[in-house]
This record gives sequence, structure tokens and C-alpha cells, in this order.
Amino acid sequence: FPSHDSNPTYTYPAPGTYLACLTINTPNCSDIYCMTITVGQNQNSFSLGGLISGPTTGVGNQVNVYLFEVQSNGNWIPVDTTTALDSLGNFIYFFNNLPAATYSVLAEVNQNTAQAQLFFPTYFGNTTSWNNATLIPLNASTNNQIWNINMVSFLALPSGGGSISGNVLRGNLRTASGNMPNVTVQLLDASLAPIRTSRTNAQGTFNFSDLPMGSYFVHIDYPGRPCTPIPVVLNANQTSHSGVSFTMNRNGITTSTTNLSLGTINQAYPNPVNDQLFLDLTLEKGGNYTITFFNLAGQQVLETQKTCVLS
Repeated sequence: FPSHDSNPTYTYPAPGTYLACLTINTPNCSDIYCMTITVGQNQNSFSLGGLISGPTTGVGNQVNVYLFEVQSNGNWIPVDTTTALDSLGNFIYFFNNLPAATYSVLAEVNQNTAQAQLFFPTYFGNTTSWNNATLIPLNASTNNQIWNINMVSFLALPSGGGSISGNVLRGNLRTASGNMPNVTVQLLDASLAPIRTSRTNAQGTFNFSDLPMGSYFVHIDYPGRPCTPIPVVLNANQTSHSGVSFTMNRNGITTSTTNLSLGTINQAYPNPVNDQLFLDLTLEKGGNYTITFFNLAGQQVLETQKTCVLS
């Protein structure tokens, strides 16, 4: 409840842990300080909360916040979901009655609100990758700390004629196989920095359009499930790539990429590579080709240009 009293009082309707914030505004600056307040709660349970910055408040944005328990074996277990409170120029979130454990928090702008296409889903630690998220050890000594999240914004790109599309399939999950709708797919630049996202439709397909020529990676970030980014190069000979595919499995995400419009890679040998690699290609169109090699970590290790003349 907002109050402008010098000494405000408030009676909470139920036991629990709440976030209380003091906002200071002057003609030249403003600031906010928050702390958690526990009311009639079991001493063996704790709370976790903070501020979310990035999306504009007061214009209809909605920020969903997801809480995960990160277990010692590396599993990410969904615990709870809440909607951040849009109040007094801030997005505020908190979770109550939590046992001592290690947690991670993910903030995401609701896809149906104003700035959904301006911000990446962002973990505490201000990262778009669950592998790089800062974990929160919640216990008696950390119970009153504030865990703020600065959401990562989309990277602006010049307009171009390129496009990357593909699909997301359901693998060995508990539900039947088929297409997976409503999955967030990430587009990354050549250095793996985030650019923008696309959400799969009812048929499980996604699309990135109006891209300038260059090197990209396509990736799915799903907490606890490893996924190797897929490299895609757009150039004058190949301005679109439509064969990027992900399969969601219980322990990870498998990837594949095909594009039959220009040809196929029949064989690459030897494997592993020492100092020479041979590629057996079937090409359907002559021209200048850029061949880019990446290691399993998604890092570019070599790029070369070749000219192909079909007989």
C-alpha cells in the first residue's frame, strides 16, 4: 500500500514475508531502498525478493518471475511463479515461505504486453543463460537480502534481407512426441552475445527476419538442459536458412541443421581432426561460399572462402 506519511503504519492480512520499499524523490534525483519484513512466520522458512529494472512501468508491461531450486546434482526444479508488482515506478517481486536451499530467479516480460520484444528473459546475475546465472543460497543469514535483476535488452541491428527459421520438436519427454509451441528461441551474434528472441507458434516453428548478412548462432536456453548453439552464416549466396532444428529431451536439447536449397554435407573426416579436415559436399548451385568451422563450445576456429563451378 503506498503511503506518504512520515511514520506510516500497516496491518498485514496474513503471516508471511513482505517487501517494504522506501522511495525518495527530489527535484534532482530519486532512489529506492527495500527490505523484507517477516510477519508471524515460521523461523525455518525464508523469503526471496527484489527489484526488476529495464521494462517501463506504468504502461501495461507485465513481468513474470520464475523461481527454481538448483539441486546439488545440477537439476533445476520449478518451485513457484509470480507476477512482479508494478508500483511507484518499480517492478517488485517476492516469494514467501521457502525452505533453506539454493535458488535461481528468472524474469520475463509477458509476451502479450507492450515491451515483450525489447527484453530477453533474464536470470539473477543479469544474464540470459542459465549456465551463467548467479545462484542464491537462501538461509537465515541471507533472508533479508535483496536480489535485484537488470533485464538484458535486445541488440539493435541494421535492416537486411536475411532470415533464419526452423522448428522445435518434442523428444523423450513425458508427453507425446510432436511439435513444441511457445518455446523461446534465442538469436546470438558471432561472439554469442544475445540479439533477440522468437517464440515458436502452434506448429513449433520460429523465424528471425530482416537480418543483415553475417555470422549468427541460434540457441534455446532451458534451465537445466544443455544445448549447443547452432552456427548459421548468411551471405550473398545464402540469404536465408530454414533448416535449424531443436529436439527437447529430458536431459538436454539436441540440435541439427539442414538446408537442401544449396546442397548437403555428405561426409567430414577424419574425426577427430588433427591438422587436416576433408569435406565431401554435394552442391546444387555454383558460386562463392564461406565455410566457417566451430568447436563444440560454439567458438569459431576457422573461416575460409571457396569458389565452386559446377560442370
